[in-house]
Amino acid sequence: MKQISIFILLLGILSCQKKDQVSSRVESLPYYEDANFTPNWFETPNLVPVDFHKIPTFNLVNQLGESITNERFGN
Repeated sequence: MKQISIFILLLGILSCQKKDQVSSRVESLPYYEDANFTPNWFETPNLVPVDFHKIPTFNLVNQLGESITNERFGN
């Protein structure tokens, strides 16, 4: 009985260890040129054309009543 208790305790300790998390965040999002949905990226922000589409300034209210603007997301 004592061995089973020790095994369960060790199993609990090992399962609680923090593992390295892999993030899916990227520095920039891709753009798509046509309907085949092949993602493309600009090599540097300097290569983005002046007339390239950008999301305009916005101000929304979430379900908690908080104001969400484009400034919250950085660029």
